[in-house]
Amino acid sequence: MLISVIIASYNSRTTIKRCLDSLKNQMTDVEFEVIVVDSSTDETPQIIKDLFPDVTLVRLNKRTFQGPARNIGIQRAKADILAFMDADCVAPSDWLSNIIKAHESPFRVICGSVQNGHSESLVSWAEFFLAASEYLKNAPRRCVKVAPGCNMSCKRSIFEECGFFPDIYRLEDMIFSQKVLENGHEILFEPSICIYHLYRTRLKDLLSREVLSGRILRRISKQQKMKGSVLYKNRFFSLAFPLIKTYLPFIRTLRWDRTLLPRFFRAVPFLFITLSGTTFGLIIASRSRDSI
Repeated sequence: MLISVIIASYNSRTTIKRCLDSLKNQMTDVEFEVIVVDSSTDETPQIIKDLFPDVTLVRLNKRTFQGPARNIGIQRAKADILAFMDADCVAPSDWLSNIIKAHESPFRVICGSVQNGHSESLVSWAEFFLAASEYLKNAPRRCVKVAPGCNMSCKRSIFEECGFFPDIYRLEDMIFSQKVLENGHEILFEPSICIYHLYRTRLKDLLSREVLSGRILRRISKQQKMKGSVLYKNRFFSLAFPLIKTYLPFIRTLRWDRTLLPRFFRAVPFLFITLSGTTFGLIIASRSRDSI
């Protein structure tokens, strides 16, 4: 077994079939396994049992965040190369073959590009530009500071050296990536390793998540050094958060894929609303003891 695909799942009944179908249709002769670590309260585990009997399903009886769910998957995995994707992602047929090829390099942590799987929704585009502008398909192959957990692959040995994912609601991939860098390793971005992310299409869902994200960012910035932490620690700079976080996706889109600029400009109002939610979360957390 050369590669293990690990998916953390929670209430993924609307996306899990597309996700696992895409893995079933991988164009590779290499033996691989798929492990889903699921803590759902909906029909997700039954869908997996009924339609994907070859998938290893690890059922958890309480809500488990992505970090510790992935850690459980790592412990169950048989392969040396561990690939991570989210339950709301769809992999093109060459995803695994491109991962295997990329790991012929000396890099032990490799991430890939992300595309919007809900191209008809402006809310989805807002989340895409917010979360994935650094990982555009046309961006150059290079070293990056953060590997997105929705499209990341690692050699098993990196976890033995750097430790596992933290137990936190969000940003577990950022904290893990920081540990990789602190241990003297680099993270390779390989754009040919592409994934389609089925981002949220309802503004209410995205906004509520970003309020919580702001609270988490504030808490983490108090505990450890992290890129851009001045925006999270200082209340004055937090107010500039929406402007700065809109400027960065614009510059990246301008540099790497100008065909997306019309969608970026149409999504800007939703970006500002969403980032205002993040700012609100930062301010709430700065005024009270947060116990997320």
